[in-house]
Amino acid sequence: MMQSIYQTLRPKDASGQPAKVPLPAAFYQNHAWRLHYHDQLAKHTQFHDEYIYAFTWEDARQDHALLNLRADDVILAITSAGDNILSYATKSPASIHAVDLNPGQNHLLELKLACYTALPYEDFWPLFGEGKHPGFRHLLLNHLSPHLSRRSFQYWRERVDVFERPSSRGLYDTGGSRHALRVLRWTARLLRCRTGIRQFLASGSLPEQVHAWKALLCPALLSPLLCKLVVSQESFLWKALGVPKSQLAMIEADHSARARANSRGQGRWQAVWRYMVDTLDPVAQQTHIASDNPYYYVCLAGQFSQTCHPEYLSAEAHALLSQPGALDNLHLHTDEIAEVLTRITPASLTVAVFMDSMDWFDPGADSATAQVTLLNRAMKIGGQILRTFKFHEIAAPGQHTPNDAPADAEDNGEPGNGEQPPARKKTWRFWAVFPALCVTTFLAALDTSILSTALPTIALDLQAGELYMWITNAYILSSTVVLPLFGQTANIFGRRWMMISSVVVFAIGSGMAGGANNTSAIIAGRAIQGIGGGGINVLVDTVICDLVPLRQRGQYVALMASVWAVGTTIGPVLGGAFAQHVSWRWVFYINLPLCAVSLILLILFLRVTHPPRPPNTSIWMQFTRVDLLGNTILTTAVVAILLALTWGGSAYPWSSWRVLVPFLLGLAGLALFLAHQASRLCPEPSIPLKVFKSSTAICALWIAFLQNLLLYWIGYFLPVYFQALRNLSATSSGLAVLPITGAIAPSGIVTGILLAKTGKYRPFHFLGAIGTTVGVGLFSLLDDKSPAREWAGFQVLYGIGSGMIFSSTLPPIQAVLPESDVAVATGTWAFMRSFGCIWGIAIPTSIFNTRIQAGLSRVSDPVIRGMLGGGGAYAVASEGLVRSLADRPVLQGEVLGLYKDGLRWV
Repeated sequence: MMQSIYQTLRPKDASGQPAKVPLPAAFYQNHAWRLHYHDQLAKHTQFHDEYIYAFTWEDARQDHALLNLRADDVILAITSAGDNILSYATKSPASIHAVDLNPGQNHLLELKLACYTALPYEDFWPLFGEGKHPGFRHLLLNHLSPHLSRRSFQYWRERVDVFERPSSRGLYDTGGSRHALRVLRWTARLLRCRTGIRQFLASGSLPEQVHAWKALLCPALLSPLLCKLVVSQESFLWKALGVPKSQLAMIEADHSARARANSRGQGRWQAVWRYMVDTLDPVAQQTHIASDNPYYYVCLAGQFSQTCHPEYLSAEAHALLSQPGALDNLHLHTDEIAEVLTRITPASLTVAVFMDSMDWFDPGADSATAQVTLLNRAMKIGGQILRTFKFHEIAAPGQHTPNDAPADAEDNGEPGNGEQPPARKKTWRFWAVFPALCVTTFLAALDTSILSTALPTIALDLQAGELYMWITNAYILSSTVVLPLFGQTANIFGRRWMMISSVVVFAIGSGMAGGANNTSAIIAGRAIQGIGGGGINVLVDTVICDLVPLRQRGQYVALMASVWAVGTTIGPVLGGAFAQHVSWRWVFYINLPLCAVSLILLILFLRVTHPPRPPNTSIWMQFTRVDLLGNTILTTAVVAILLALTWGGSAYPWSSWRVLVPFLLGLAGLALFLAHQASRLCPEPSIPLKVFKSSTAICALWIAFLQNLLLYWIGYFLPVYFQALRNLSATSSGLAVLPITGAIAPSGIVTGILLAKTGKYRPFHFLGAIGTTVGVGLFSLLDDKSPAREWAGFQVLYGIGSGMIFSSTLPPIQAVLPESDVAVATGTWAFMRSFGCIWGIAIPTSIFNTRIQAGLSRVSDPVIRGMLGGGGAYAVASEGLVRSLADRPVLQGEVLGLYKDGLRWV
């Protein structure tokens, strides 16, 4: 009869089958267990229309022993798969409120309720005992449909294969937990322990079971390697086991505390593995699975047995709950517990079974506190609460956990006085991402200095003339002007794809520069390289700050600074070697394989969270938040200043209007840029002025500017000293500047460690300033007769001071700002460093060219004067020029004296 009604009411699709559209309301008539909910809300759709659990893990027998349920009890419990809810129903309480945010879990419970009402035990057992029934479609259409809500009927109408498909493993291989069960089967198949599982389940006694567990299953199922590669992954824990991030954090924190006490490993996989061992091992050794633990039995067997199943599957439970009106006391709420508590009559609830639900909250979140407050309102005096969390761990409204402790950095030489959270051991993903960040940093650093020894060869080969300086300046300029832009866009669009895009752009620019056949082409390639390099500079530091707490950042910034120092100092060695022994084009082509390695690592491992896009916001609306006007003003100002610094003293006198006008316009442009950042026209500034409100931040930014200015000043003219005055080859001159790296790297790392331990950065600023100032001053004493101990010792002194400054400037800037401003603060810091690079190359170049031009009259040979004039002295600074004059010692002395004078002024 019901089938004919169904076929009459139900429209057909193209195949003649009933279409999947809702039936008329009259079709759902007998029961209203399910309360109304809005199925399109994000809190419901996040589960993608899939339940996680096909069975419940908690043993209801323990609940009954603790709660002693009575007929007047009003119960609130989490639905899960409904097993425990139905067990409570066998005690005929006054009312049961089953609550679950996942609609799929309530669909499963609703199906079980309908089956109690409409089906005999002969059909009920195959459905939920064995998880399969070849006639489920017929049962659904002819018997169950009047007892299901519209949404639940539609849900199961579309999933009849769960029970009917011959190839399917049935109900208990569905839902999110199927992933865990499939990993279990895959492991058993791979390690050939399926026979062991059968022996384990067939064990007639507990000792026999324990022997099978230890000998056959434990080594496979509790494999540390399996846990590390699969089980401990965040996505697997959530989708397969239903473990949210907050609960995972509690497992990690608990393990970390115990591990510190016992000197054990403290990583995530170790925490999850220890949790698995502590959970599974006692179960396998203390309970007989085949007769007394249905929840573990169903995991291994894929179905229940007549001797091992939950209480609700017994014939007695079916006889009781299938009685008319037996389930009328059930109410299914598809919502959050807090929302349900607001709808329950105050002081009416006598039993609340929460289990681990509170683990889903941030312990310091107001939502957890609000739920406890609502529970107090709903509970009757003398009521019982069954839970696996501790109420005293929930913070009161307005309190913060240690992770929320704000950085309180005044001008006291410490980056934060607030309590810092305990250091969490870095996961394998962090140590996979960190090398990728190191490779990208090395790329950007290498390209800022690799030209210092190869540039004379490149300038000579491409006949660059006075434009040779722009082969370097184009990179520095473009990388500088995009820094604030990348800092802002990283806040808007996220770090990951901005980082990957930066590496791609850098690789494109490298290919263009390596394949250039004229000066204009190589300058264009260098400019594109600079855009990618600028993104790398700011985003690497931003990602580090996302991954590492404030107090520890000094260590990792120091490591990155050391990588940067290695890149900038090895650059001249590689540049000289390529120019002398291979081809100067490999100065740029070497970047391509390194970019490939970096991209692979970043794409595979870089996962940095950022705030999601606001609702109803398109990509275009996101893009309009970028401060395009401000960045245009900044770019124009920086270009004007660079032109003035480049032309002054070489192309035109410093007093020329051609130098003064762009310089003054550039300064005015910087002032206009800052005014724009503070105006209403710029709601999201690239460089927020609050960065400059602290004297600590101002000093740190100024120090970072000077430090990079000096680094490039020295990095580009020490090779000239070694090639022109010391008669070294390009390769040897690169090796001669290695003492700087040998000092910067360890100095930066030690400073970062000490900064993390003490929190004091001011002493490192002072000591670093002293070391760099004295070191730079001593460089002016070098000449062609200076012994190695002098030029190497001066470099070491300068390197120690520079390393201290590298590691101690970023943390104090970030400490005075909220975490939401980390990206723009890092961008500001990186901009000041790169702005220092511009001055560090342009000013000494101008001074050098000016002194060379002024002393040309002392060179007797007009041909040599022509080679050295007009900026040519830098391009021809090599041992080849000095050696070519060996047979003319007077002229050779004149040229060496000219270089000596120019370098002393530099």
